[in-house]
Amino acid sequence: MQKSTGTMIDSLLEVLNISQLEFANKLNVTSGAVTNWKKRKLGINVINKIVKSYPQVSREWLMTGKGQPFMANRMVDELFSKEENKKAKDITFSRQSKQGIPLIPTAAMAGALKCESVSVEGRDIEEWYVVPAFKKSDFCIRVEGNSMEPRYCRGDIIACTRVPLTDLWFQWGKVYVVDTCQGVLVKHVEQGSDNEHIKMVSENPEYKPFEIPTSELYGLAIVNGLIRVE
Repeated sequence: MQKSTGTMIDSLLEVLNISQLEFANKLNVTSGAVTNWKKRKLGINVINKIVKSYPQVSREWLMTGKGQPFMANRMVDELFSKEENKKAKDITFSRQSKQGIPLIPTAAMAGALKCESVSVEGRDIEEWYVVPAFKKSDFCIRVEGNSMEPRYCRGDIIACTRVPLTDLWFQWGKVYVVDTCQGVLVKHVEQGSDNEHIKMVSENPEYKPFEIPTSELYGLAIVNGLIRVE
């Protein structure tokens, strides 16, 4: 009996030892698209997309469900380069879909800082991290720019906990993610020239400190720590 498409894709993910989200990201589609593929026979465009990303997967197996999922002259290990395998081994945190701390996209940061809970569509969440040291964090974001180098480099992932704007007080010198009229900023927060202002300080000396009124704070989170994937 021919296997269902859903069974075939689940088997493929199991052998590749990747999550559905990782599979979808590799193919540049949403996880929801992969779920839809499981419900019907794979079309030629989908098969071409899979084989292009995973050349060791048998096209015949994808089309008919017969035979072996991988071509006889290819090993699954060839899916990753030696460098990619090294990176995978060096990651010291575990990742588990739909559990842990969500890594949210840049476009969702402002909303996540304001809400009582992270309000991001599942398909937009880039990854889920399970990091015991950061279990009280609400979300993770990816650092952009170089204003906080060398402490936080472009591409680093920081774990954050939202801070309510009611009865606001700061831990001076700590790093915060701040939603302002200038956008979302990652900065050290220092005491301003008066009670109505705070000073935003970068690690990179090329970026000069500046003050913003507390009335222009739209959302706030304190940074708990760093996940660096080299």
